[in-house]
Amino acid sequence: MARITLPKLGSVEDVPTWAAITVVVILTVGALFGLAIWQGLFDGDSSPATTTTTTSTTTTSTSTTIGPAREPFTYGDDPFLDELWDECENSPGQSGMDACFDLFFESPVGSDYEAFAEEMLG
Repeated sequence: MARITLPKLGSVEDVPTWAAITVVVILTVGALFGLAIWQGLFDGDSSPATTTTTTSTTTTSTSTTIGPAREPFTYGDDPFLDELWDECENSPGQSGMDACFDLFFESPVGSDYEAFAEEMLG
């Protein structure tokens, strides 16, 4: 009768090289992904942006808080969206279509930018 010998369990030599490499790669990718998420969640201040200006004289003090900027609504409000508008309107073929898609998705909902892009896309 033939004897079957089994490798010793728990020995590093028993693990195939590809399996060890796979485990190392998965752990490394997981660590990098976790680090990226951690940096994104804990980087910076989550409070709304405000600017406080204080002017002092010998007798008075004034404090002003400026709120968030108004969202761009129509052509001329935002240079980036204006550039997409121009490309959408004037570029032939696929580059014009791409600019119209970008304008549609980058512009605020209900804005003239969005309406123009939707009109151009048909």
